[in-house]
Amino acid sequence: MLDDILLSEGKRPAPFSSGMEAMHGRTGNVLLTNGRPSKAAGASVEQGTIERWRIVNTANARTMALELEGASFRVIGTDGGLLPAPYTTKRLVVPVGQRFDLEVTYDRAGETKLQSIVLALDANDKVVEVKVPAFSVDVAASDREPREILLPAVERPDRSPSTTKTIAFDAVSGPKGIEWRLNGRTHSSEPLFTFAEGETVRIRLENKAGPEHPFHLHGQFFEIADKKQPGLKDTVLVPGMSTVEIVAYMDNPGRWMAHCHILEHAELGMMSEIVVTPSGDPPGGEAPAESPPAMRH
Repeated sequence: MLDDILLSEGKRPAPFSSGMEAMHGRTGNVLLTNGRPSKAAGASVEQGTIERWRIVNTANARTMALELEGASFRVIGTDGGLLPAPYTTKRLVVPVGQRFDLEVTYDRAGETKLQSIVLALDANDKVVEVKVPAFSVDVAASDREPREILLPAVERPDRSPSTTKTIAFDAVSGPKGIEWRLNGRTHSSEPLFTFAEGETVRIRLENKAGPEHPFHLHGQFFEIADKKQPGLKDTVLVPGMSTVEIVAYMDNPGRWMAHCHILEHAELGMMSEIVVTPSGDPPGGEAPAESPPAMRH
């Protein structure tokens, strides 16, 4: 579990500052792994061991960029479970709330480090990347040879979208400061959309502001339309001034939150709902009576 915390000079949690934190969300100055300072987080293992790591970014606003040194790994799962085909990557980008499953193979003795890539200013005030250990493993020499792990077969249904919708992210200045909006509405009591159970929908996520938004859809899974980020997801990072298209499978009836996972953005209005009506109920109708009431953070 990767996180961060903002501490004052007295090593106490710093008070909330409404300016930049309302714009970008609060990021911390101390990285945490499993609730401990990341530099102190670690384990030991024998060479030849293969482990499954479940990575989850529980930070408030920090997108985690990760690299693994001293061992090999492949991505075997995302938010929605195992992948049909694992893949390898040098750097894993994990937005707030997203999860990845990794198969880590300790194929050599020594030290293995999961490094968090943090942006900082150097002596010339230029932005540079700094590696901060997120987790360290002491790998003892062993004659054990890594074995091949056969993963269960995973099939994905071939479903084409029946409709296309757009969710636009932006902000305006309100009486109490910045207000974050979805499709021009702040904390709307009306759902963004209503779909029928079983519908497949293409959704264009249009970020019309500078700050990034980790978009999270409750209750359903989706895939990134361009297939560059494989796997079923319920969270996707939408960078500033950019558009990401997803294909969502509306298979779970109910009233489901759709929001930015940066807590300040959600608290300041970037939160709404998508309604999925049970089979037999027409799209666009009222939410089913037995659906749970609207939820709010």
